[in-house]
Amino acid sequence: MASLPDLIDTLRRDGFVVVKDFLPVDQVVGAHQELEAWFEKDKEARKAAGLPEHKFAWEGPAGRSQLTPPSHLLLDVYAKSPAFDGLFEKILTDPLSRGLLTALAGPRFKMRGYNIRRMTGAYNPAPAHEWHRDSPGEFGIGIFLTDVLPGEHAATALVPGSHLFPFDPRWNTLFPGPYPGLQWFKGHNQMSRKLAQVALKDAAGAYGKRGDFYLFINDVWHGREPNLRGSQTMVSLCGAFPTEFPYPDKVPVPPPEVLERLSPVIREVVRQDQPPNDGRDSLLHWTLANRQKITLGDPFFAARLERKTADLVSAICMPGVWMGEHGRRGVRYFIFRATRTGFVRAMASPALAAYYVRKYFKLGVYYGRLYPRLGVRWVYRRTLKRWRQPGVSS
Repeated sequence: MASLPDLIDTLRRDGFVVVKDFLPVDQVVGAHQELEAWFEKDKEARKAAGLPEHKFAWEGPAGRSQLTPPSHLLLDVYAKSPAFDGLFEKILTDPLSRGLLTALAGPRFKMRGYNIRRMTGAYNPAPAHEWHRDSPGEFGIGIFLTDVLPGEHAATALVPGSHLFPFDPRWNTLFPGPYPGLQWFKGHNQMSRKLAQVALKDAAGAYGKRGDFYLFINDVWHGREPNLRGSQTMVSLCGAFPTEFPYPDKVPVPPPEVLERLSPVIREVVRQDQPPNDGRDSLLHWTLANRQKITLGDPFFAARLERKTADLVSAICMPGVWMGEHGRRGVRYFIFRATRTGFVRAMASPALAAYYVRKYFKLGVYYGRLYPRLGVRWVYRRTLKRWRQPGVSS
């Protein structure tokens, strides 16, 4: 097993680390069996309720769950598996793993999710789950409840070093995956393909066996590798935030009767009223402070400009789709973001600046007639305010 300084160095460099031979294998096997029983109970309850075979989300005797053709997810499995709770408690209390967690997030953190994913074994080609990153400050704790090997077995896909990339690829590129705009752009995404050749060349995954666990910073570009071999792998997907970071959404607290069945150590990290960490020297703060800056002409700049152009054209040409997808406020939001990016970055080029000023003015006048808040003066003031902010990015 690697030493704590080596594990911290790997986590700083790659944004993720696998800790080998850490958990008792017999306890991992017991947790897998207990959780497998809950998955079967959820499937039987869905069938008895007459639900469609792959109804995405519902709540039954196994709690909240999500079922798709390739995967089955149980949400917030607190106190459902004593063996699994014991594994998680060991990660929270062992000096090695606790030291790694403290270096990553600080002495205090709060749970966002306590979930288990089981692959159904269905054929799931690429892109199984598109590249993306999650909310700033979030990190993940994964426990291998089955062996997860390289070679298209539905491992969590990870790009080493991408926690320092300047943006989230889901919203800033045209990488393969769902896109709500004009589908023509998915076949004409030359800049995104060039970025992929550079940024994804070292893409790997979270591979391990029973007894291993992994940590990763959710700013790492991640997704899911394809499942082409019928694998029914099972891993935990436990998300958490340092206490000084806000949740991006509402996180339910387990009911009192569930909390009573948890150990004091786990109850502590489930609490949402913990004081914030005083220091700002954790790896998560270091990551956010050392994120790469986009420069004119680099592959990130070109790919993002390509995506913003696609968003802008789609919002203008497909207002009904954008309205249905994002609502009226979403239309204004996407138009503003797409145009703002070009306008602010165009300051380095008089020709581009003139183009975007004219385009921005026309859009502001047109949409200002429909929505007073999007009048020309409001657009100008918001843009100027954003432009004057150092290091602004979309």
